[in-house]
Amino acid sequence: MSNSNLVLIGTLHDDGYGPVRLEKLLQSLAPQLIALEWHKERDKVFAEYVETQERLKSRLLELLDKKGFNKIQQERFSYIFSQIVRTSGYEGQVAKDYVSKNPEVELEYIDDPIIASQSARMMDGNAFSFWLEIIQNRQNKAKLRKMLNTKGSYADMTDSKEMDQSYLAIRNGLIDPIMVNPKTVLAAQVMVRDPYMEREIRRMYGDGSKKLVSPVGTGHLYGLRKRLSDLDPTVMTLLDADKIAA
Repeated sequence: MSNSNLVLIGTLHDDGYGPVRLEKLLQSLAPQLIALEWHKERDKVFAEYVETQERLKSRLLELLDKKGFNKIQQERFSYIFSQIVRTSGYEGQVAKDYVSKNPEVELEYIDDPIIASQSARMMDGNAFSFWLEIIQNRQNKAKLRKMLNTKGSYADMTDSKEMDQSYLAIRNGLIDPIMVNPKTVLAAQVMVRDPYMEREIRRMYGDGSKKLVSPVGTGHLYGLRKRLSDLDPTVMTLLDADKIAA
């Protein structure tokens, strides 16, 4: 039986249901320690990212207007875009909110300060560039119009089936992110960040007298599970939150 006092939770950073799922898991697991894949530098970078993306959003709205999208569709796009941008840093916000409600819980950031900051800065421009390409492509016009005429949140529009399959494959140890794309910058970062996070988790876990929960991106779950195998951690993903009764 796995060690219930050490829990690794794999997250997908673009999971629209991520904030709700992670909150449910933290409430259910009731950790005394939270070891988060984050660094204080990322707080600043993320705030800058949100500000930049919101500023660039006006250019996308102008483009939608030129392409004949009505005001209601533009307002809908504005809402969805802001949700997507803010969801990308949900793990940090959810963990901090949980600790503010449970002040006896200790929260520590366990990511490599240098690499984590570089990784966070790579986000800059992602949302804007992604939507710019979609809007400019004529073949996407009908699909985009249909999406903007659909009610619901950003989470309701994500391909939950595909995301759930990814969660299952990762939890079951079928995906090694480094071997999938071994020559990418992301794979190189994972190789550096995993040992750093392992050391921090071991330091925080200590003698195992306190329950530690560590939410980390799914790209780190495979490596951390292997590195911490002697401690036999319980391995979960956010998909496990769906088993918890509301």
